[in-house]
Amino acid sequence: MQADMQKLNETGKTMMDSMKQLGDINVNILASLGQQQMDMVGIYLESGNKQLQAMGGVKDLSSAVSTQTQLAEDLSKKTINNASVTMDILADAKGQLTSWTEKWMELNASVWQVKA
Repeated sequence: MQADMQKLNETGKTMMDSMKQLGDINVNILASLGQQQMDMVGIYLESGNKQLQAMGGVKDLSSAVSTQTQLAEDLSKKTINNASVTMDILADAKGQLTSWTEKWMELNASVWQVKA
């Protein structure tokens, strides 16, 4: 009976540790994705500021088009880079969650084995 109680306590602790690991994974994912969103806000604000500054000094249509083209290219590069980093975060998250799930399934299989 004492051994069964000890096994139950160990199992409960192991499962709580596993849930804590899942929580940590989720917090890290959300923090990383939140940072990416904040980076995009910064990129858009910076782009808008650059457009206001650049267009204030434009003297002719050709210069305006050239300036807008350069600013659009810059914004596009930064947006694509942010999307690439976001995809890396999501791919890493998939790997972490897959690994956690596999460990969770192994743990459950060992805990719930029925002994004849």
